[in-house]
Amino acid sequence: MISKTKKGISVLLFNMDAQALLSMNNIFNQNPLSGILANPTISTQVPAGYKLDTALLRAANGELDIPAVQVTQEELYKIILFHPELLDLQAYVAEIAFKGDFESTRKGDQDPDVCQEHIFLGAYNGKYKHRRAIYPLDHDKSGIASVDIGNKIGDYKTLVGLYGTQIRDIVKIIRRSAVSFPEEELVRCYGLKGKYLKDIPRKKVHKKIIRSYCKHRKKKNPEKFQPYKHKHIGGILIGVKGEIYCQKRSNNKDENPGLIDKIAGGHIPTGVSYRISAYHEFAKEVGIAVGIYDTISWLNILHTCPDMMKKMAVCREPELIENYKSWRVRPDGRSFWEICDQYFTIGYYNGPNQFFNSDHEAIELIKYENIDHLKREIEKHPDDFTEDLKYMVKMYEKELIPLAGRVV
Repeated sequence: MISKTKKGISVLLFNMDAQALLSMNNIFNQNPLSGILANPTISTQVPAGYKLDTALLRAANGELDIPAVQVTQEELYKIILFHPELLDLQAYVAEIAFKGDFESTRKGDQDPDVCQEHIFLGAYNGKYKHRRAIYPLDHDKSGIASVDIGNKIGDYKTLVGLYGTQIRDIVKIIRRSAVSFPEEELVRCYGLKGKYLKDIPRKKVHKKIIRSYCKHRKKKNPEKFQPYKHKHIGGILIGVKGEIYCQKRSNNKDENPGLIDKIAGGHIPTGVSYRISAYHEFAKEVGIAVGIYDTISWLNILHTCPDMMKKMAVCREPELIENYKSWRVRPDGRSFWEICDQYFTIGYYNGPNQFFNSDHEAIELIKYENIDHLKREIEKHPDDFTEDLKYMVKMYEKELIPLAGRVV
C-alpha cells in the first residue's frame, strides 16, 4: 500500500547499557513466514494538524507511558555524556533523517507501506510500560547489533540498513558516558556589550563581580563597572488551577539565603544550551521532567495532551532578557547587583506535589493558591522574596493564570 501523504515517526531508543529498546511482536500465528517482527521503540503516524514535537510526546505517552522531548543531536550527545541522570526522568530524542519514500514493514505486511518518515534516535534509562514486549538488544563497542537480524522483519532492520552509521555513533557516545569527566564546570563570560571574553570556573565566577561592585559601591550604578556577565536560566511553574509553585532557598546558600524564589534556576555552563540547563535545573532542584516548546506547540500540548502535565512540566520557550539586573543578598554584607543575560520560562504542572530536591538548594517548596495570593504575600513581606521572583511576578502577572483561562 503506497501513500505518499502519510507521515510517520520512528524512534529508536537506547538505554545506558547501549541496548536498543526494540518493540517486538511474535506474529507467527498470523503469518508463518514472518517470524519475529522487530520495530523501533516507538512507531506511529503523525495526526493531521500536529507538529512533530507534539506527535512525539503523544506517542511516547501512549506507547511507553513516559515523557519524551525533542532536542538537537548535539544536545542529545551532551545530555548522554554530561547529564545521564536526566535520562532516568524522560526520553530525549533527536531527528537524524527525513525520508520521503520510507518503506515500512512495521505491520508485517507483504507489501511495504511507503510513507514520509521522520527518523529519531534517542536515549532513555527509566521505567516504562509498553503494550508490546520490549526487547533490549545489545550492541558491541563498534555499535553493531550482537545478534543476527537477517531473519527478522520490521522497521528496525530497515533503519540499520539506512542509518547504521548514526546508530553506531550513538552507541559509542553512550559507552563514552561511562568515562568520568573531572574537569571543573566552566561558565562562559562576556563583556557587557556581548563580546566573548573567557570561560571561568563556576565557583569563582561571582568573586570579581562582587569585588567590583564593592569597590564602586559609592558611585552611581556601580554594577556597570562589573568586569563581565554570564547567562542564567530560571522558571516558574503554574498548577492547572492557577497555583504558583516557588522554592525557599537553603539558609546555607551564599546568595539569597532563606528567601522565597522562583521554582528553579541556575547558571548556564559553557557549551550547554539554555534548554539543557533548564532540564538540568528542574531535575536537580525539583526532581521532575520538563519539556520546552515554542508557543504554538506549547499551546497545542496544553490543549490536546493535558494528561502529560501529570508526568512533566510543560514549559514555553524561555525568553531572553539581556543585561538583566539581579539583586543578590549576601549575609556577609557584600550584597550586590549583578548584570547578566537571563532566560525566563513559565510552564504548567499537574503532577504530585512531593517534589524531590537532589542538591538541597531548597529547604521548602511553597505553593500559593493563585497569583493574587502570591502578590499579597510579597506586599506584606517584601524582604522574604528574591528580586528575581518579584520581577517575574510583575512581568508575567497576566500569564500566571489557570489553564482553563488559557486553553479554549
